[in-house]
Amino acid sequence: MIQEIKTHKPRIMVWSILLLFALVFSSISLLNHALYRTFAWDLGIYSNALWNYAHGHAHTSLMKVHNILSDHFELYLLFFVPFQFILGTYTLLVIQIIALLFGAYGVYFYFKKSTEQKYIPVLAMTAFLCSWGIYSALEFDYHNNVVAAMLVPWFLYYFNIKNYKGAALFFILILIGKENMALWAFFICLGLIIGNSKNKENLKFASIFGLIALFYFFGMVKWVMPALDAGNHEYLHFQFKALGKDFHEAFLCLLTKPIYSFKLLYTNTTKDLIFNNYKTQLHLMVWVSGGFALLFRPKYLVMLLPIYGQKLFNDAPEKWGLCYQYCIEFVPILTIAVFEWCLWVTKNPKKQVILAIFSTFLIGFSSIYTLFNRSTDWFPEEQYNFFKGTHYQANFNVKKVNQALELIPAQASVCAQSEFCPHLAFRDSIFVFPTQNFPCTYMVLNKSKAAYPLNDAQQQAKIKELRDTAHWQQIYDDEALIIVKKR
Repeated sequence: MIQEIKTHKPRIMVWSILLLFALVFSSISLLNHALYRTFAWDLGIYSNALWNYAHGHAHTSLMKVHNILSDHFELYLLFFVPFQFILGTYTLLVIQIIALLFGAYGVYFYFKKSTEQKYIPVLAMTAFLCSWGIYSALEFDYHNNVVAAMLVPWFLYYFNIKNYKGAALFFILILIGKENMALWAFFICLGLIIGNSKNKENLKFASIFGLIALFYFFGMVKWVMPALDAGNHEYLHFQFKALGKDFHEAFLCLLTKPIYSFKLLYTNTTKDLIFNNYKTQLHLMVWVSGGFALLFRPKYLVMLLPIYGQKLFNDAPEKWGLCYQYCIEFVPILTIAVFEWCLWVTKNPKKQVILAIFSTFLIGFSSIYTLFNRSTDWFPEEQYNFFKGTHYQANFNVKKVNQALELIPAQASVCAQSEFCPHLAFRDSIFVFPTQNFPCTYMVLNKSKAAYPLNDAQQQAKIKELRDTAHWQQIYDDEALIIVKKR
């Protein structure tokens, strides 16, 4: 019996760790939704698209001004449709949490095959779950690239064991997650080509996968997505003016101005001094989360090149730092790189475990540090710092707000403030106040928080207008929100 317990100890540890982090992740993501800290962009958009898919309204969402696939070519929602009937507006958040746990389990399997040591796979999985990129994703709604990134460890696992059918399955799933995942997949394959230069079979399949990814990416952004967006023939998410006006100019800039391009990885390209430390903080977090191992495992550095590029060359400074979902792709690559380094740097089993424990501690400690010390003062701490009591508190009576929103019929057309949109997203017509001036029969506004880009005075003026006009009838009005119905 004792021997059986010892034999199954790692397995018990694995499931216990996964359960623990499932609770932690839920306390961030699901609680944010329950306390109205999720928003129209992006959970509302995706939830409404999910509802539309379920009701046969293909490729539409909150912003009914274009085909949603012309914004980002993402097909995962088609697979998630049945779950909305069980999980409601929490559907995508629950799926995202499950995906994160699935990715962690993939890291466990990756190292279970790579080493005979029982505890290094468990430590690698734990380090993965502790990484700051996961918490950055959880703090802000749902995104398909998070799910896609969690399939990367499984793709690498099946590729390494030469199960190319399994690798192909996960590779395809990564591609359909989001169009820019295809560009990342190409660089992942490029890294595999570098790391398998002496293995002809692996080299062949890495090359095939890489070419497929490259053709898929350019096919999507050059032809498919612009064709889906009536009246617009440009890719909507090329936001790299520092490099050029399109992909062609950006590529030439990288080739002909390498020093200038390298400086962009570290410099603030805006005139606002508040963004001075964003890139520095990102580099430091990458370094302590396993970035130092990239010097010894350069194939993984190649895999991360497009992730660095899409963040640090971007026009939007909020993408440079540690917030939002833009850090998630670092997590699987850095984790695998640093634990492979632990196995490579020494062949002594005890030293390998010591290095693995130290790496796990360093990743966990640095992630906790960033919860209390970020350069992003504008991002509300209660949304991400689950160690603070304010994270578990709402600014209004949530139960009363939930009851108030139930007064709105399921078929009604609604224009609501961003934080209410994800809770009202399962309907045909829903719009975001005040940026979408579409006709609606109900309006829902927050009385204590102005809707971007309005200031407090403008918000209160709009509420007064709704109260005073004969066109609208108040059906609910308290300290938290006002709901009006068109007469």
